[in-house]
This record gives sequence, structure tokens and C-alpha cells, in this order.
Amino acid sequence: MTAAIYCARKKNDPVVLADEVGGQTAATSEIHNYPGIMSISGIKLIDDMKKQAESLGVEIKEKKKIISIKKTEGNIFEVSSEDGSVFWSKSVIIASGKKPRKLKAKGNDQFDNKGLTYCSICDAPLFTGKDVVVVGGGNAGFEATIDLLKYANKIYILEFTDVFRGDAVSRDLLEKSGKVEFIANAEVLEVFGDNFVGGVKYKNRQDMSEHTLKVEGVFVQIGSVANIDFVKDLVKINRGAIETNKKCETSVEGIFAAGDVTDSPYWQIVIACGEGAKAALVADEYINKMNDNK
Repeated sequence: MTAAIYCARKKNDPVVLADEVGGQTAATSEIHNYPGIMSISGIKLIDDMKKQAESLGVEIKEKKKIISIKKTEGNIFEVSSEDGSVFWSKSVIIASGKKPRKLKAKGNDQFDNKGLTYCSICDAPLFTGKDVVVVGGGNAGFEATIDLLKYANKIYILEFTDVFRGDAVSRDLLEKSGKVEFIANAEVLEVFGDNFVGGVKYKNRQDMSEHTLKVEGVFVQIGSVANIDFVKDLVKINRGAIETNKKCETSVEGIFAAGDVTDSPYWQIVIACGEGAKAALVADEYINKMNDNK
């Protein structure tokens, strides 16, 4: 959205193509570290950005899952969507973000959306009065658990390593709730049940003992992977993400990338916004140079 806003201000006729607008930000219940805003929901922040972009004339096309980008004659890019739509542009900014990493456990696919979920803000109310598991002891896992506090009866946090890396302030809040049990060195082996989740089996990685938790929900928060399938054979990839330089340039001239889809070491909304603005400004320089050389 930020890239689109800056492109529009430069009169570069931007079109946003997205399967859905919002990404991981829209799935964040409360944001407290966006400068100038004390507190805002992810959905509200995205909605405000979208309205701002549209007010500047940005055309936003959702349900456009991009499957390929090709550089054609005259350095024009051909962008193809899964529904058969094709778009042409002088430049492309890739800001496709990340998607949740899935569990490598038996039953993961079987119970997807049948008690196993990746979005606490979306699904927490569905587990009112129920016992649930949160897989992942980082900030994402802690945030999901905080979302669940006012709904779930009991929450187990399973962490693969021996260290819970989420913020200490969040952990204090969770401990004081009396609802949360922290289980370290836990490797999830299986999600089981009938039509819906009925429990989780995990292994203690220290003594190799196996345990079962009777729960009705599993919230997976074990990181994410960059959405790069449509360009992994086009631009240079580094550590599973698009390699960029300090100007957001990729290995292909005219293609820029910003935010969590890049190999930037920090994944924060404010950083993604900054990179979106930078990518738009550099893309504008590229287009102006391209027009001058005609």
C-alpha cells in the first residue's frame, strides 16, 4: 500500500495486484509500535492505507494471484494472474510478503481449518471455553495466546527449543493470567481427532518421552515463508527470500522488492512501509530514465 501511495504521488499510474490485501498485518489484533499511533488494529491500519491509496487514484485489483512475471521486448513486464488476466508495466514492485509456515506433523493437512488454524485474531472467538495449543514460543506465539486469553479455557504453548523468545512483558502478562502453561523442548508429532481436532501428541526433545494433550484447537505460529513461487526462477533468491540491495533493487533491472518478501533481516510493519516508499521512489527514477532514453 505504501509503495502504491508513493507511486501515485509520482503520477506513475500504479495498479495493485493481490490475492488479498492486508497480508500478515491484517491478521494482527493490535499494533502498538507504529509511529504516531498509540494503538490500532491491523485491519484498521490496512483499511486506512487502502482508502488513502484509492483517494490518490490507485487501482486495486484483488483476487489476482500472480503466477508469473516476464520481461519482454522493450523492457516491458508481462504480469500474469491465475485467472488468465495479463498486465503490462514499465516496472514491477514485488511486496507479496510471507505466508505461515506449516507444521511438519501427521494430521496437519487433514485438520487444516478443522480446528487447526494460523490466525488467532480471525478464529480465537470460535474456541470460547475450549482448551487449545499454540505452537511457537516467539512473539507471534505470545501474541496469538494474548488474543486467546479472553476466549479459551486453557492454553498450552509448545516451544521446539528450550527458550521462549517472546517479549518478557508479554510473558509476564500470560503467566499472570493463570490460563497458560509453557512447555519447552516440545516437538509436535501428530494432530489427531475425528472430524475436528481432538488432541495433540508431542515429544519431549530432552528425554524423548511422548505426551498427549486433549485440546480442540491448534494455533500454529512457527514463522513464515516468503511468497516467491511466481518469481523464484526470475530474480536472485537469498535464504528463501528475494535478494535486494539498499535501493530495493533485485537482480533484474526494473524489478524492485520491499518488505517481508525480501532478505531484509527485520520484519516489522514500519520497516516494510519504509521499504515500500523507497522502492517506489527508485522505480520512479528507473521509469524516468527509461522515458529519457526513448
